[in-house]
Amino acid sequence: MRQRKWAMDFLILFALAWAGYKFTWDLERWFDIPTFDEAEAVHRGDVLRFELQDLTRLKAEWSPLYVTWYALLKRLAHPEDRVALHDLNWRVLAVLTSMGLYVVLRRYHIRPAYAAALALFALLSRLIWFELTRSVLLAVGFALLAAWWATWYRKPWKRLWVAGWSLWLAAFTRPEYALAAGLVTAASLITLFRAWRRQGRLSLTRKDVGLAAPVLLAAVGFALWGRPFGHGRSVYAFGQHFAFNRWACMGMPGNRSWEEEVEAAFGPLENVYQAVWRNPALFARHVGCNVARAKKLIGQITIHAPFTGVRYVYEAGVFAVAWVLGSVLVGFRRPHRIKRRLQVGWARGDLVYWGLLWAVLLSPILIISSDKPHYRAQFGWATLVLWAYLFLPRRYRPISWRRAALIAALVVAVAPPTMAGLSGHPRWAPTLYNRATIQAIRHLNLPEEGPITVSGHRRLAYYFLVAYLDERFQIGRRLPQEDVLSFIQTYQPDLIIVHRPWYGGDDSWEAFQAYPEAYGYWVYPIGEKRALYIRADRIPPPKTYEFPP
Repeated sequence: MRQRKWAMDFLILFALAWAGYKFTWDLERWFDIPTFDEAEAVHRGDVLRFELQDLTRLKAEWSPLYVTWYALLKRLAHPEDRVALHDLNWRVLAVLTSMGLYVVLRRYHIRPAYAAALALFALLSRLIWFELTRSVLLAVGFALLAAWWATWYRKPWKRLWVAGWSLWLAAFTRPEYALAAGLVTAASLITLFRAWRRQGRLSLTRKDVGLAAPVLLAAVGFALWGRPFGHGRSVYAFGQHFAFNRWACMGMPGNRSWEEEVEAAFGPLENVYQAVWRNPALFARHVGCNVARAKKLIGQITIHAPFTGVRYVYEAGVFAVAWVLGSVLVGFRRPHRIKRRLQVGWARGDLVYWGLLWAVLLSPILIISSDKPHYRAQFGWATLVLWAYLFLPRRYRPISWRRAALIAALVVAVAPPTMAGLSGHPRWAPTLYNRATIQAIRHLNLPEEGPITVSGHRRLAYYFLVAYLDERFQIGRRLPQEDVLSFIQTYQPDLIIVHRPWYGGDDSWEAFQAYPEAYGYWVYPIGEKRALYIRADRIPPPKTYEFPP
């Protein structure tokens, strides 16, 4: 019977892997490549060597384990370029997190059909398919790994011990998990002390030798990179989003940098707690702005559709109503079940782990920003597991082999759609400006030797260079807001990347934009909003190119 149960689970895991493969086969058509943190991780992972000296250079607060993961993927799969490396990483993490959710739910004795359905829902939802950094998916994977590992122990302190120390792996992927790891580890020590006082001794077996394994893994991370908190990254994240709220929510003029806004409001900050003590009223207004936009949390836990107009609002409403009505229905029909699960889950430590993690992952949404989809996504994962733990039916006896095979076959045959199939307009695809820009640069008649200087505005070109271009490219100075023509004539960058709605320049920029050939440049338009201005003597235009009249 046990063999049949395991075979059923493997069939469903295979079905989820197939669903992920099918859903993401046209990923490049629907999602652009990211900038900022994800771009830096791609670049660092691509150049990282598995040598002690290189590994120890990674900074603990900037996702060193995620960078190492990228490096491992590159060496195992050998993608053709960094764009392909990013896409491969997203596909792999999508499948692994959904499979991890299924495995954890099965360890909690959730019925296979319900666990598979929820895992498939997560695979197709905005819990995975969102903009910006993907490092939260690896962190969620480690959080699920910690929960799965803990279920192999009966005593609550052992469960919390394993989960807490394992969660430090997530902290080396996303620093906000460090607080949760510390709290869960502290809870395990408190539970251990209570058990020792109650029993007068600790009963350990040979199996408990495995309790040292998560401690050793965390110790390796601390030895390589140090502590993943207290380095100022939280101030960096808080400051940027506080300034945005000052401009967009509080009605302040946006004529200062975020550093100036933070210093004017709170003075020089070393951590976010200082902002709370120095100006609690203004900090509370910042939190209020985040709370006002927190309704986006509902939209994060919906099936993904690349077309995000009215249909997005419709989907969010439908899923919100479905979650609420389903939960209320189960609560009325099975109130004793939920009460019993609360009691047992708390006593075993499962709800202590997920409850602490849920609370910690809510804090970045309130304190930093509710606009960032990766904050909402990782919070959504914790919410999904807690909901499943309390509400989904359980089965403690394995079902028949034929029924299990039928369930798996139906999931494989029917469930997996494609991104185009879920889109509101299957024949429509968005303009992916970042992908198009990198593709355009690679198709230019580039010189074999560098440096090739790239300028842009708002650090746009910097992230393209670091993440997706080779070592010939060198970041140039940022385009100024005034006297742009003098800047171009003085520094003569080889490439200028401009996203037009973000950059207006001044009258001299208008003159350059109208007749770039008069100043030794030619233009490569990308869609309706972006353009490359290319220095003609370094990178000549193709023979078929026609200069603007």
